[in-house]
Amino acid sequence: MKITKHTQMTKNTLKFIILLLLSCKVTAEKQNPANKPSDQIFVNILQNTCKIYEYMRTGNGLYLDALYKNPNRQSKNFTVSTASVGAGLISLAIANKAKIDPRAANKVITTFKTLLGKDSIKPERNKNGLYRHFFNAKSGLGKSEFSTIDTALLMTGVNFCRNEFKENKIISELANQLLFSVNWQSCKKNNRQYYMVQDLNGKPSAVTKIFNEYLILADLCSWSAQAPPVKITEDWLRAELNGKKVLSDLPQRMLPLFTFIFPLYLSPYRANDKSFLVECLLAAEADKKWWSSQTSKSYLWGSSAGASKKGYNVDHPGKNTDLYVHAPVIMAFSPFKEEYKNDFIKLTQSENAIFFKYSEGRIPWRYSEKLKDWQAHRVEGVDLSPLLFGSAALSSAIGFEYFQRNSRLPVK
Repeated sequence: MKITKHTQMTKNTLKFIILLLLSCKVTAEKQNPANKPSDQIFVNILQNTCKIYEYMRTGNGLYLDALYKNPNRQSKNFTVSTASVGAGLISLAIANKAKIDPRAANKVITTFKTLLGKDSIKPERNKNGLYRHFFNAKSGLGKSEFSTIDTALLMTGVNFCRNEFKENKIISELANQLLFSVNWQSCKKNNRQYYMVQDLNGKPSAVTKIFNEYLILADLCSWSAQAPPVKITEDWLRAELNGKKVLSDLPQRMLPLFTFIFPLYLSPYRANDKSFLVECLLAAEADKKWWSSQTSKSYLWGSSAGASKKGYNVDHPGKNTDLYVHAPVIMAFSPFKEEYKNDFIKLTQSENAIFFKYSEGRIPWRYSEKLKDWQAHRVEGVDLSPLLFGSAALSSAIGFEYFQRNSRLPVK
């Protein structure tokens, strides 16, 4: 018994040392000024990403689910995505910090008032304060589900603006109204399981078990209950790919990379947790290694969700049949590893098809290594957001510390 216990303690000690060393490594790369360049390429990408969100913005301050390259198609597009509104709000917070948009504060107020039903429309909400996944920009009505995760992503945007414009009393008051208008505990089944959907009366259905993007929802539930955040432990489910064990919700597949990016940048608990950053980088490494078995171009990787030839794909590392490269997630991982930043630069220099252009906005978006003749005809607001996060984190005027600070939730 003593030998077994000693062996277990040794294993645990080794794991702790490895985790500590990895944390120090990524922290050192993150804090190195060379990793926050003022290179014009990243400045341009940040500015252009903010432009794309501005094109998605409606007159009443909401953000459409997608921006279509065809102007005629776009003129008939009135579908708002609740998660896209959250991303749009973060773009305003960043645009203000980067001095890109001097009217950002006024735009935030317009959005907040519309969300609260104090303007021309009243977006439909259920008994617990959840918004529909999609709804019409002109009426506020929709037929989609009342979504827990999309409401959570919306509120991360509200919270970012609350922190960015903390001296603005109107924004602070409206932001708190929104954050405290949701019954977050109604979204939770237990510490590991969360409801995905509710009906108009607040009855929940469809349960998911974290780890996945619902970690953001879990953290909002913890904040709401004034409880410690859910702790990720070694017994959490992990999928194995190319010898790397990565957090997942099913043992037979890895998750798309956005599921790591969202909590890393938007949750105050995960943005300030070095061990979670290590978990995120393991996912990136596993995806990049899988791509190396599919193509000789070492800069191609990034399995995530977005536009595809079939319409919309959710691509997983190891399950990405048409080899869709998602530039935003590569950008989002770039502040933490020089190799990934170099991959992103090489991608933008080598594959012209990666770019999406609308009016004066031009951004690296999606590209298929198998379907060479395909180019994306639209960009989705929520799936674009990692490009916004990564380009801001690489900016010497903003940095990843901005996300660590501005994701902090108010004291209840």
